[in-house]
Order: sequence, then structure tokens, then C-alpha cells
Amino acid sequence: MAARLSLTLMFILSVVCLGCGRHHPDGDQTTQAQPPGNEDVTRELIAGSKAPQRLGAFPLSFVENKGQADPAAKFLLRGPRGSIFFTQNEVVFEIFETDSAKSKEPADTATGITERSGVRKGVVVRVSFPGANPTVAVEGTDGLPGTVNIMRGNDPTAWQTNVRTYASVVYRGLYPGIDLRFSGEHGTLTRTFSVRTDGTVENVRMKYDGIEALEITPDGDIRLKTALGTIREKSPAFERQTESGTVPMTITPLARDRHEVGFTIASP
Repeated sequence: MAARLSLTLMFILSVVCLGCGRHHPDGDQTTQAQPPGNEDVTRELIAGSKAPQRLGAFPLSFVENKGQADPAAKFLLRGPRGSIFFTQNEVVFEIFETDSAKSKEPADTATGITERSGVRKGVVVRVSFPGANPTVAVEGTDGLPGTVNIMRGNDPTAWQTNVRTYASVVYRGLYPGIDLRFSGEHGTLTRTFSVRTDGTVENVRMKYDGIEALEITPDGDIRLKTALGTIREKSPAFERQTESGTVPMTITPLARDRHEVGFTIASP
């Protein structure tokens, strides 16, 4: 593996929850993640990281946590290269990279993935929002017709069935007069801060834990240096709420320090 990797957060989402709304043919769906706690991260990923190009048309499916993950996670996304957990006060990105060397050990029959040590490398990046409302409401919006069934083990009382899925997740009132919406199409996760008349863009801050440093690229992207390699992600979008609808805002991201990003309205 090269010393430095160029990854994008959107890649891990390219086939997120494609099985949502369908029963596994074996009656056993194992597409959910382990708790997003500091002490552990999941090693159970959806088998197969490649998908036909046409699958890119599927919307992202945010799955409600009904006991299949740590209670701290309100919603979660799964992909072939990682998982994302949406908790009360932070968003946890769990990203994996596979070594080019193939494992000679047989794959697990349920997931198609071997657990041989050294085959996969991973990093966990936690994004929090300094100064934000600690009791913000985290809601699923734009409900999708599909549901998820998680059936692990032989005890039906421990199964979760008909778990709801959504096209977006909103942090309402994250900052005074500002909501944060996560959504996406074509396998790309998007973040949009919706600013009302009483909202102040300069209040918005994003702090990254689990990284070594960050920088803002000339085109406004956020480049994160991690133990796994370099992760590049798009800066979030901003929109102004008006009486006649929403209007896109031109915002400049600012690196406040090695781990935090702030924002300001771009000069005309």
C-alpha cells in the first residue's frame, strides 16, 4: 500500500444500505454496525466493495437505530468502506482501507469478509460542533418506503424488524437560528447548514478528532491528515431561509487551528 492514500468520504457511501427494504434471502441481514463508542469500532462491513454503475442512482438511506447499534447513535449509514453514526453531539466516520495483499484464510460465510489481522486498516474521525446546542433534536426526514430487518442469532426476541429509513437527517436548532441537514444522492453525502434570519454563520464550527491536522484547499475543500492517509471532503453548503424559499449562500471556510474549521460569509 502506498505511504499516502487519497480517499474521499463519499466513496465509502457508494452503495450504502442498498439492501434496505428487502429481506435477506437467508432471513438473516447483517448490515448494521457495532457501537460507535471510543473503545471499539466495527469490523463488520458489507461484503463486496464493488457495485454496478447503475446503483449510483440510489439515494442514501439513513437507518434509524432501534437497538442494532450503541444507543448513542440516533441514525447510521453503512457502506463497503466504512460506517457513519449520527449521535446527539457528533458525527462519527469510520473508514477502512484494504491492503492489496489477499488473505489466504477463508472468508466468513455470512459476510464474505475475512478477519485476518493486517488485511484491513481503519481510522475513526469524529466531527463535533463546538458551542452548539447540547440537546439538539436529531430527526429523520423524508421517510423512505423501505425498512430494514436485522436478524442476528437464534433468539427472535433480539431481532429488530421494520426499522425505518430516511432520505435525510436533520439537527434542528444546532446553533441559534441554524439547522444542519445530511442527505445525498448518487452515493455522495452532503451537509447543508440552513440559516434563518436570526442565525449567524460565524457561530458554526466543526471540530475533527482522530486526525493529525487539517487544511483548507484553494478550492475550499477540507483536507484531513490521518493515520490512514489523506481524506478530502467537500466543505458544507449553506443556504439562507427567506419568505420566498431558500437561497444559496457563498461561504468561505477557515481553518481555526489544526483540528477545527469555522466559516464566514464571502466578500462580494
